[in-house]
Amino acid sequence: MAEFFALVLLGAAVPFFLRRPQLLVGSVVNFTLAVAALRVYDWRKTVPLIFLPGASAAASGFLFGPATPFLFYLLPFIWAGNALYVAAIRIGRKKGGVFLPVSLPSAALIKAAVIFLPASLLIRLGLVPAALTSAMGWIQLLTALIGGAAAFVLKAIAGGNGRGCGS
Repeated sequence: MAEFFALVLLGAAVPFFLRRPQLLVGSVVNFTLAVAALRVYDWRKTVPLIFLPGASAAASGFLFGPATPFLFYLLPFIWAGNALYVAAIRIGRKKGGVFLPVSLPSAALIKAAVIFLPASLLIRLGLVPAALTSAMGWIQLLTALIGGAAAFVLKAIAGGNGRGCGS
């Protein structure tokens, strides 16, 4: 249970207190999401991790500078991307350990697409500033890969004893 609360605290606090650079903040958030996907066996317990980091980033007002208020328009897509990222990693875990070679790149691509495509539309419609283009695109992909890879390394070091937090 302590591990689970540490993940939630880290996922919510990092965007609020660390603030920048997005590459670091996003990698840490995606690390918490991937660890939860691998170790929290009751998927409902991952819900705070799916919602809190994006809400913290928007509430902090710092991560994207003057464009941060527009993050509120993108939160539903960020939450959907986070949920699908966790789900894709969990599916890989259940399929016998195909986490790194298959589910991590798949999860990262799904997350990036679910965030980038609606963000691109909102940018084209002039509802969100173009300054968020890379932040909602390739940086999402990169941070999902980095955070997921770090979670995989942690899992490999800690060993796959089958015991997770919040089970």
